[in-house]
Amino acid sequence: WVILAACFMVTTVASGTMMGFGVFITPMAEDMGWSHSALSFSYALSALVTGIGVLIVGSFLHTHSVRFIFFLSTIIHCLGIYMTSTVTTIEGFYFWYGFVASIGRSAFFLSTTTLITRWFEKRRGLVMGIMMSGNGVGPFIFSPVITWMIFMWDWQTAYIVLSALMIVCLLVSCFFIRNHPYEMGLAPYGGHPELAPRPLSHGAAKPARPGGSLWGDVLRMEGFWSLSCINFFCCVCHSIPLVHVVGFALSAGLSAFAASWVLAIMSISSVVGRIYWGLFADRYGARFALML
Repeated sequence: WVILAACFMVTTVASGTMMGFGVFITPMAEDMGWSHSALSFSYALSALVTGIGVLIVGSFLHTHSVRFIFFLSTIIHCLGIYMTSTVTTIEGFYFWYGFVASIGRSAFFLSTTTLITRWFEKRRGLVMGIMMSGNGVGPFIFSPVITWMIFMWDWQTAYIVLSALMIVCLLVSCFFIRNHPYEMGLAPYGGHPELAPRPLSHGAAKPARPGGSLWGDVLRMEGFWSLSCINFFCCVCHSIPLVHVVGFALSAGLSAFAASWVLAIMSISSVVGRIYWGLFADRYGARFALML
């Protein structure tokens, strides 16, 4: 459960800063003279870089320490967020936010789901739902806070404070993260201790994979392509409104704080659904839950 708490904090902070991007668009456009479409392209670039980064990170998660990968990604991501506060050109914004920060972010969600899978066998759907509910809690907390920081100071200071807050929260989570329960002589929650594999001795070689390469096996799996397409179209449908809802609310005459609360309420409303569908998946199966 300590692992769940750490993963929940990571998901909350990472999603809060990611979806809080919509709050920055109008202040940055007014201050720097950049168009909304030019700023939105940075979010699209960020999503593309994160998607590619997830594939690379996934290749290392089973052969390297999740804790080390998470620590390295935290440093890279927070550096990118901090340097975003210094940009004076749209190209610089693309580089630091759209590229560097996204490289670091690509490890967050994949590492947390991997850890939940390793540490929980019983009630895994519920635990995954609780962890993923951070995707709703994060924007609910951060959207009004970011708006307040921009109102009190400016968007550059808001990015600096965000980077400092993120590095503290993520490093605290990293302190509690452990790669696998078997490393601590434990079994996963709901697992059988007698089935625990013996840890390899220091310097021992890992057993070779039979057959072809890992990527060759993955790319031949129908389930991989099905889940990839489901995730892609799901993200296309929900990411665009979430990014632009604050700007749309502002154009409709709402104040900056009221517009940020529109995003916050949209995000927090997803928490109940995430937990409920986790419970549903535990009882009736993930396939049926996904279909519904």
